[in-house]
Amino acid sequence: MAAVVLMPPPQQILQLPRGVCGISYDLSTSAIRRNHPDELGASPGTMSTRVSRSLNAMDLDRVQHSVYQSSDTTAGNMWSAMYALRLIEPRGVFPTVVTAIQMYHMDLPDMFIATDSIRLRAVADPHAISPIPRNLFPPNRVPVPLAQPDLPLHPLPKGTRDNASSRNKQNWGL
Repeated sequence: MAAVVLMPPPQQILQLPRGVCGISYDLSTSAIRRNHPDELGASPGTMSTRVSRSLNAMDLDRVQHSVYQSSDTTAGNMWSAMYALRLIEPRGVFPTVVTAIQMYHMDLPDMFIATDSIRLRAVADPHAISPIPRNLFPPNRVPVPLAQPDLPLHPLPKGTRDNASSRNKQNWGL
């Protein structure tokens, strides 16, 4: 399995003072419905709940549907929270369905858009961080097959339902 690559924040992010920082994101509900096999349990509502719980666990408050913020934090902490969303279980789903993600600091005139670095096979994560279903890979990306495809996938990625499809290594890639 590929190691999770943590992108360090740009220097200008680290130099910002404590203050009000936040994250906003958009998920493709059609991609969730169309591309994710049932065993992942990745309905739009489930994914929104998982994102919300993850951000709430990082002490961020929901201010709008997909906008979360903290009134007293550093931009570096917000950067880390934004990149931690890639680890939502089952791993690999968030980077395949996020259509936009950005962080903001009230002292900045513009948001820091990180969409292209969080999406699957991007700068921050050139490889999937966990086995994911082959049909989730973008058309221009070829998944790396799992080793020994004749053996069952064990253990299954966390958050995956156990069924014949999920145990078939040919349905997964890295």
